[in-house]
Amino acid sequence: MEALQKLLGNLEISILEYIGLGIVAFMTLLVIFIRKNLTEYLFFNIWKKIKKKFRKSRYDKQEVDKDTKIREILIELRTLTHSQRSSVFQFHNGNVFTSKNPIWKISNTHESVAAGTSTEIGALQDIKASAIIDLVSCFWDNKPKSGVYQISPEFCDDNCPHKKESPHDKKVFFYSVAELEEGYSKTLLMQQGIHYILLSPLCDRDSHYIGFIWVNYCEENKNIEKIKKRSSILCRHSSHISFALVNS
Repeated sequence: MEALQKLLGNLEISILEYIGLGIVAFMTLLVIFIRKNLTEYLFFNIWKKIKKKFRKSRYDKQEVDKDTKIREILIELRTLTHSQRSSVFQFHNGNVFTSKNPIWKISNTHESVAAGTSTEIGALQDIKASAIIDLVSCFWDNKPKSGVYQISPEFCDDNCPHKKESPHDKKVFFYSVAELEEGYSKTLLMQQGIHYILLSPLCDRDSHYIGFIWVNYCEENKNIEKIKKRSSILCRHSSHISFALVNS
């Protein structure tokens, strides 16, 4: 009897030892599994964050390079046209600059001004396209509008990059603010002290309009014929800015 009890006692101890060893082994494997997966998880997420930061940094650099390039073009444009202000406007649908969705709004995205000329970029954001449709409708139709004149290719000289194209499809318009029909557009321009404008549409690779550039003349007594003869400069610089916007 005592021998049987002793045997059962030893057996119980052995079972407990095996259970203990099993628990230890299980916990060891669990720790290894957790450490392995935790390491992979941490590595994956750290690498993911590094890649994201790198991409964002590269994107930000591209954006900075694009904006710098456009500002340089606008400064050159304003200087060559002897104007007081040069600006880029882009069409958008509320949050995305696009030519493929309905054009609901127009925003001034870049600007260069001469000394003593007011900056207007802050006041020209999210303008409803319908409010200034009389300024941009000439892009799509050839109906004559008071104060709006297409001056290309008639006033383009031999320096125009589109001069030899047939047909010359780059449009440049001359606006006489005093001659515009009464309305929001005319009031807006007069508030900015603008008397004359040279304007050219911006296009993407598919020739869809994505916005426009303009130069402003804020002095009334200007030689209008001389201003119109700067049409070639608008042709050239609008092509440069279109390229910068599309290829950024």
